[in-house]
Amino acid sequence: MLATSLKNAIKEIIGTCVSMHLKVEGKDAKEIQKDIEEGKYDEVITGNDGS
Repeated sequence: MLATSLKNAIKEIIGTCVSMHLKVEGKDAKEIQKDIEEGKYDEVITGNDGS
């Protein structure tokens, strides 16, 4: 893995899930990939829970 950040590492793993036609959190991996790009998981990835 050559990722320079946690977000990039997650994107690499999700990309592998897309190739293997796996679901992530009950969703198609392509949907999760799109959500990550839109920043929907940024708080979870950074550990910032908003409090």
